[in-house]
Amino acid sequence: RYGTVTGVQTCALPIWLAVGRSPIGIWFRTGQSVPLEQIVDSQTPLGIGDFLHEHAPHGRLFCPIEWGDYLQWRMPQSERHPILFGSHVHLLPPDVWRDYLAVVGRQENWPAVLDRLRVETVVLDHAGRSRLIAALDRQPGWQRIHTDEIGRAHV
Repeated sequence: RYGTVTGVQTCALPIWLAVGRSPIGIWFRTGQSVPLEQIVDSQTPLGIGDFLHEHAPHGRLFCPIEWGDYLQWRMPQSERHPILFGSHVHLLPPDVWRDYLAVVGRQENWPAVLDRLRVETVVLDHAGRSRLIAALDRQPGWQRIHTDEIGRAHV
C-alpha cells in the first residue's frame, strides 16, 4: 500500500543516514577517504606515529597502553622495534604488568625497570604522564628525539 511507513522503513532510514555519514559511507558514496585525523580521537599520537614510522627506533619501545595498538598499526612490530604494551594487558604475565605500573607510577625503581626490560625508546603523553616525562628528561642517558602537542619520544 502506498502512504504507509513500515517498521523496516522506519529502522532503515536512521541506519542509512548514520552509515552514509560515516567514513566508510563517505568512501562508498564519493570514492574519497576521510583523513585519519578526522576519524581518530584528538589524543591519538598521529605526529609521534609519523615520526616513528620515518625514524624507526631500534630496540624495545615503551608507551602508554592506550597508544600501543595505534603505534603497532602505524609501525608494525618487528625485531627492530617491538612495542611492549598494548590493549591486551589481560594476556601479560602479572610481573610484566607490575613493571608497567612501576614505570608509569614513577615508583622508585622505574629507571631500573626500563633497563631490565631493555627499553631503548620511551614514548609518553603530556596529558597523563607529564611528571614521568619530566623525570625522564632528568634521567642520565635519555634524550628527547621528538616532541609535539600530544607527547614526547626519548631514546
